[in-house]
Amino acid sequence: MPKVRLQNQEFEIPQDLIALEPTIVAEKGEEEAKKQRDSNLKRWLSQVSPAATNATLNWTEESKPDGSKETVIRVTPQLGTKGGYVSAALIENLRAIPQSVLPMIALTFELKMLQLTGQLDLGLLLAYQQRINEALEHQGGDERIVSDIARRLRGTKPAPGPWAPIGF
Repeated sequence: MPKVRLQNQEFEIPQDLIALEPTIVAEKGEEEAKKQRDSNLKRWLSQVSPAATNATLNWTEESKPDGSKETVIRVTPQLGTKGGYVSAALIENLRAIPQSVLPMIALTFELKMLQLTGQLDLGLLLAYQQRINEALEHQGGDERIVSDIARRLRGTKPAPGPWAPIGF
């Protein structure tokens, strides 16, 4: 019985799934019959794994311990893109947002460096009090900007990317 190897799984499939249709071979040739067989097999495999729909099938004959041969079909899913169209307005809005380090983060790094180098004392910390207060006031505005970006991203159509996401 033929076997399929798909995403680290191996299972047997019915012989009739890989048999070439004699009428198609007679009318259109063996290559066309193989294309149709592969298409039908992918459709059947997509019930097991949706990734099989656009996969590449590699057919091999492997020897079994008893000396007989068995057909093994390796299914290699193809990476594709997801989504629809890029929203020009969204990209324009994202580009319009100031590209800067948040004042709270910048101040935190600055004070931490002063502390690590032994330069931070009570007098210097009191001199920073005005900047600390300004950073605390500015913090709420950043939350509004981030929530606005998230709202706009949720409302836009997905867009295809040139690379597969990490982890897929």
